Amino acid sequence: MIFGHWACASIANRTYWKEESYGFLLVASFLPDFLDKTANVLFCMPGRGFGHSLVVFAAATIAGWIFLPRFGIGRSSLIPAAILWTTHLVGDIVTWNVLFWPFLGPLEPTDRFGFLWSFYRMYVQFNNPPMLAMDLLCIAVAVWLWLTQTDRPKIPVPVTVRDFEKPSR
Repeated sequence: MIFGHWACASIANRTYWKEESYGFLLVASFLPDFLDKTANVLFCMPGRGFGHSLVVFAAATIAGWIFLPRFGIGRSSLIPAAILWTTHLVGDIVTWNVLFWPFLGPLEPTDRFGFLWSFYRMYVQFNNPPMLAMDLLCIAVAVWLWLTQTDRPKIPVPVTVRDFEKPSR
């Protein structure tokens, strides 16, 4: 759900959490993949592994409660982050043995993550139709919100040549 996770962050930013940093919401939406894909590439761990488990979700939430204020981010930001992490797990259709790792046994080894190969399997081969359907639904909602909302940020356009001049001192 490469585009679906992006769409979930976009939906969150256009609806309930308009004041929240879009970058923060985007990171929260992709955090399980940031953890697992990095561990997969560096240490040959499963590409959908511990970062997609509830144990790591709980640990990240506790760490966020402790450390976010030190970075100037309010603890209230944990709510959208936790919801986006949860939508990530639902969108990826995480299996029970991954979701409840390590309680249901070890994770199965997988091949190294390849972005282009994963992209091809998802969007060209339609390797996982239910996941693709959720991905496309999230994208459609994000695009619909973007097109229908009138409070989109406006790009400032200079009106006169004076707008380009340096201010006099």
